[in-house]
Amino acid sequence: MIALTTATIGLIAPPNNWDSMTYHMSRVEHWRANASVAHYPTNVVWQLYLNPWAEFAILQFQTLGFGSDRFANSVQWFAFVGSMVGVSILLRLLGGSLFAQSLAALVVASMPMIILQSSSTQNDVVCGLFVIAAVYFVFERRVTAGGTREIYFPLSVALAVATKGTAYPILFPFVAYSVITVLKQYGLRQGVRLAGVLVLAVFLLNLGHWSRNFGLWQHPLGDPEWLRQYQNESFGVPETLSNVVRNVALHLGTPSSRVNASIEAGVQKIHGMLGIRTNEPLLTFVARSQIVPGPEYLTHEDYAGNGMVLVLSIVAVTCALMTHGGRRLRPFALLLLLSGLCFCLALKWAPFNSRLHTPLFLLAAPMVGWLLAPRQFESLNVSIVYWKNVAVLVGASLIAGGLVLNEWVIASLFGAGGAIHSGSLRVGIWVVDVLAILSGILAIVWSSLYLRIVTGLVVLVLTLGAVPWITLNQLRPLISTTYAPSIFDRTRIEQMFANRGGLIIPYTALVARLVQQPSCREIGLKLQVGDFEYPLWQMARSAGVDHVFRHVGVTNKSAQIGNGIPRESPCPIVIIGGEEQGDPDVPGRGDMREVWSAPPIRLLVRLSPEQKQ
Repeated sequence: MIALTTATIGLIAPPNNWDSMTYHMSRVEHWRANASVAHYPTNVVWQLYLNPWAEFAILQFQTLGFGSDRFANSVQWFAFVGSMVGVSILLRLLGGSLFAQSLAALVVASMPMIILQSSSTQNDVVCGLFVIAAVYFVFERRVTAGGTREIYFPLSVALAVATKGTAYPILFPFVAYSVITVLKQYGLRQGVRLAGVLVLAVFLLNLGHWSRNFGLWQHPLGDPEWLRQYQNESFGVPETLSNVVRNVALHLGTPSSRVNASIEAGVQKIHGMLGIRTNEPLLTFVARSQIVPGPEYLTHEDYAGNGMVLVLSIVAVTCALMTHGGRRLRPFALLLLLSGLCFCLALKWAPFNSRLHTPLFLLAAPMVGWLLAPRQFESLNVSIVYWKNVAVLVGASLIAGGLVLNEWVIASLFGAGGAIHSGSLRVGIWVVDVLAILSGILAIVWSSLYLRIVTGLVVLVLTLGAVPWITLNQLRPLISTTYAPSIFDRTRIEQMFANRGGLIIPYTALVARLVQQPSCREIGLKLQVGDFEYPLWQMARSAGVDHVFRHVGVTNKSAQIGNGIPRESPCPIVIIGGEEQGDPDVPGRGDMREVWSAPPIRLLVRLSPEQKQ
């Protein structure tokens, strides 16, 4: 039901997150207009050097017969469904029961960040799918061996790398483990063979993109100036601990400002002990005054956290490493820890890093599924007395929780002004409390059923816990909120401006003026990093014109590109000024004059020979 609901949202709502408006979907439009994925002159170099596989997939839906962006969000959605399958069969390899596999899939389906992204054109879930595939084939090799299966691991790694740069640090421990395992089990020859096939697959699948980057920046990964901004510039134990603490804190935000302030104070105290500033420039890509996200970020796909899954993951990894029951999961749990550590070592902290953690949380889902699956479905050799004692303890805990966590206590912790103003929310709290108390009584009276009762509650909590993120997505809400109307109450064009609602009026007026110049197919465009470009393409197409927007006044290295694509001299030029970056200008426009403006947009047209005279 969660998957079907997010699929519906993805079909009704257009791409509308910030990155899609500035580079994900914009690069797809340029590739379509150029009939080539070659680099092109642009004011936004993100459109060129960032890993392109997810956008290549979107390009198929945009070009081969569909003619609109109706199916653009489906790339992430298919990855979402594939990830549920992936974590399930990965847990099967690691020794999990069928029920544990089902819970692992439900954990994926109920994670806030993954729900929010599954109906968008971001690429973190796509990257996560290939990461899961790569890890699956790492551990499958320990069980089976075959010529056709051997290539799947290198291909999965290559596709993950082609999708997003975060795959490098996240997959590094698993790749190293795979090579070392093959060396130990099969000898030097097989180890060298695996390493060679891996390198060849990654090289061949990424050669085109790397060569285009190298031709422009003499670096296969792109613009060195931007790459330096992503990568940590200081290393050491305190620096690494700072990044670990701050990345964990991104998932600890709650609806309560008071609780958030307490967690923030803890983060600040730890940094005081480490002797490092929380916004240390050498370790921070984008600074923010508060590390812990506030209530306003909880349902935003760029900043939402996976707090409950994080806590369960920590417990699961600890149990796997320290108990006998997790012996088959120990290598995986240790590699998962190393993967998260590599992420913190390699990349600077940013407020949106919770989104980049998506592959790590997908890898954690099998651990959580294993932790939550009742042990009696796998092993029954436990004394009846032990089960009765545990049943009484669990039952008492459920009754205490139902009594203590009532409406008034929750209101004092999380409610605005110490009160809950939503009638439906108050009813929901009382329903949950009554269920917890009744479940506790049942667990005590019928101890043989207590594990099934707990299991039912776990499934209920995971499923109901997903509802806010399904229905109240800030960019694509099913239910109208103070942040935005429902997707059923707005046109697709209106929804594209969910992040910057104030732009829809000037953008609409601009496109109306451009439509009045049917003889001008190519429109010059001057903007800065962070300005919305994609809506211009889609709004022009919706108005029935086939405008192509060519970047002009480019000052970065892409200005030197001459890729043989025929271009007209743009009759009008659109200049879009950034919110904080000033008002960009176009050099050498002496034969043009401004005919219209509506902040932050100006429209210039070329003077006719008569007008010049």
